[in-house]
Amino acid sequence: VPAGPPQVGDAVLVSQRGAFVPATITSVSATGGLKVKFDAPAGGAAEEDLAADRVSRAAPSPKGTHFAPNQLVFVEWHGLFVPGKVVKEPNKGEYKIRFDGFGPDADEVVITKRLRARP
Repeated sequence: VPAGPPQVGDAVLVSQRGAFVPATITSVSATGGLKVKFDAPAGGAAEEDLAADRVSRAAPSPKGTHFAPNQLVFVEWHGLFVPGKVVKEPNKGEYKIRFDGFGPDADEVVITKRLRARP
């Protein structure tokens, strides 16, 4: 995940009701506010002005990435990203995840392709 302040063109995840929605920064104001364009699966993406604290940088695609136990991650679910952490790696390329705010009964095993590192 890149360091420093967000820049125009950065891929980000925007906090929306406990999940995170993918977007791209289109402008940065002098006061630190951000304008983002949400990624739309079928065209017609919307833009919105946001406070910087609602935005997290999106990590690049995890191809070849290894995640460690207790590492914070985002899990992709139908175009949204849900926060969680790695519990363990039961099989190569699969990770048992515990979602934020849930106990072990809600743990899920997901493939690496659905995971992104979280700051």
